[in-house]
Amino acid sequence: MKNHLPPTTYHLQTRRGFTLIEILIVLAIIGVLVAPLTLYLFGFRTEQSLSLDGRVLSGVLQDARQKSIFQEQDSRWSVRFDSDGGWYDLFQGTDYALAPLRMRYRLSSSIRFTAPSSGMVLDVSFETISGCLLSGGSCSGSQETIVIVSNTGQRTITVFPNGRVDVQ
Repeated sequence: MKNHLPPTTYHLQTRRGFTLIEILIVLAIIGVLVAPLTLYLFGFRTEQSLSLDGRVLSGVLQDARQKSIFQEQDSRWSVRFDSDGGWYDLFQGTDYALAPLRMRYRLSSSIRFTAPSSGMVLDVSFETISGCLLSGGSCSGSQETIVIVSNTGQRTITVFPNGRVDVQ
C-alpha cells in the first residue's frame, strides 16, 4: 500500500516595502557620510569669518591712515580696539574720550581678540601727512600687533612704524 499525499504547491509571497532593519541601516550609513561633511562645513565657515574679519580690520586701519595722511576734517585718525567687547572704533583725533566722530565695527560671534589681551584697550593712531604710527605723540620706532582668533586659526595684523598694515 502506497501512501499517496496530494502534491503540495508552494506560493512565494512577494513583499512590499522595507523592513525596519533595512531602513535603520540606510539611515546609519547616511549619518556616517553626512557627519564629517557637516563638521567640515562648520570649520570652513568659521575660517571664512576669521579671514573676512582680518581683512575688514586691516581695511579700517588703512582707512584711518589715509584719513590722517589727507588730514580729513583737519585731524589725525585712530582706531581703538576693545578686547572684552569684541569691537573696534574708527575715530577722529587721538583722544578717544574727546572724539567727535566714531564708527564701530564688531568681530563675528566666533572670533575674539587675544592681542590686545583681555581687559585691555589699544589705540592705534596715525600722523598727518606721513601716515606713520604714533606713539606718545610722535612717530614711533615700535609696531603694534592685533591678533584675532577662532577655534580654527588666527590672524595677526601688524601696523609697522611707517604705517604699513600687514595681515598674516
